[in-house]
Amino acid sequence: MIPIQDVIPTRLVPVATYTLLALNIVGYLTEVQANGDASARTVGGLTVAALIDAVRATFLHAALLPFAINVLFLWLFGGTVEDQLGRLRFVALYLICGTAAVVLSRMVNPASPVPAIGGSLAIAAVMGAYFVLFPNAKVLILVPIPIALHEVPAAVVFTIWCAAQFLALAVILAQTGAPDATVGSALAAYVLAFAMGAAFCFALRRKERAHVEWWDPRD
Repeated sequence: MIPIQDVIPTRLVPVATYTLLALNIVGYLTEVQANGDASARTVGGLTVAALIDAVRATFLHAALLPFAINVLFLWLFGGTVEDQLGRLRFVALYLICGTAAVVLSRMVNPASPVPAIGGSLAIAAVMGAYFVLFPNAKVLILVPIPIALHEVPAAVVFTIWCAAQFLALAVILAQTGAPDATVGSALAAYVLAFAMGAAFCFALRRKERAHVEWWDPRD
C-alpha cells in the first residue's frame, strides 16, 4: 500500500515543508556525490563546527530507500503540522529536535552511525508533533491490487515507517559491524526525537488551533 495524504484539511500552503523537502533532496544528492555512503558521516565533540555538522545531519539519510520513505512521510505529515504550529515554529521543531537528537546520541555513543540518519530523527520529531495534534487521524492509502483507495489510522502508517527505519538501521549496523550497545543507542535516538517533537508541540503549538482538526472553507 502507498500512503497518499492525510485527511486533515489545512489552511496554509506548506512553504516550510516544501523547503525542508528540497533541502533533504539536496542533502542526500550532495552526500551521495561526495561519499557514496552517508553512513560515513560523523559528528565530533560539542564545538561550533560539530553543531553545524549536526544541523546538516538533519538533512542526511543512510541510503536511497530510507531517504525515499522519509521524504514521503515529511510530505504527508509535515504540511499538517506546519499548518497547526506555523511555519517558523515548524522549522524550529525540525531543526532543534533533529539536531538535539543527533548531538545527544553522539555524546552517549561516539561510535554510533546516528549522524547518518539525522534526517530520520528530524522526521521522527515531526511525527511526534503530528500525533500530539491528531492522535486519531487517518491517512488515505492506495492499494495497487486491486486498485482502490482506503483510509487507515495514521498509527498504522507510522508503524510501517518505524519498521522501515529499523530495518535500514539494522542493515547499516550490520555493515559497519557495530556492537550491540550501538544498536540500543541508535534506537533510543529515534525515541528521543519522537518525544522531543511531541514535547515541543505541546509547548509551542498555537492555542487558537490547539483543538482544531477540521475547518469550514467558508470561515
